[in-house]
Amino acid sequence: MSVYQKDIVRIMKYLMLTYETRIVLNKERKLERFSAIELTLLEYVGSHEHVTQHDLLDLLDLKRSKLLSIIKKMIDYGYLVRSENLKDKRSSYIELGPKGTDILSEYDKHEQIFLDFVLKEMTINEEKTIVKFLSKIQQTKYMK
Repeated sequence: MSVYQKDIVRIMKYLMLTYETRIVLNKERKLERFSAIELTLLEYVGSHEHVTQHDLLDLLDLKRSKLLSIIKKMIDYGYLVRSENLKDKRSSYIELGPKGTDILSEYDKHEQIFLDFVLKEMTINEEKTIVKFLSKIQQTKYMK
């Protein structure tokens, strides 16, 4: 056991729990909760044109029924909207709704402030160490 293992485990557990339910302050200054999956959907849809449900299934390793229920909920709340796919009448496009655009904009601001705070005073060697650590985590069987 390494000298810092207990501290690393404690911090990693806290970070994973915090990441699982992100809180975003919207323009009306109200707190809204989004899961990592919901934020990933908003970010992906916001940065790609002509996104279909199939594209989102490829993006996330979720059961079809689970993803479709998340998409439906986000459409019902106005974060996402469906639009007609003129090329293929059997499918539709998923786009950001007005609320989704607002939330994504607010989230991007908060994320940038957070990253600037965390990375502001890091040395190159600290950055290399973090990249090596995160790469190691990403390569484990739990992340595939």
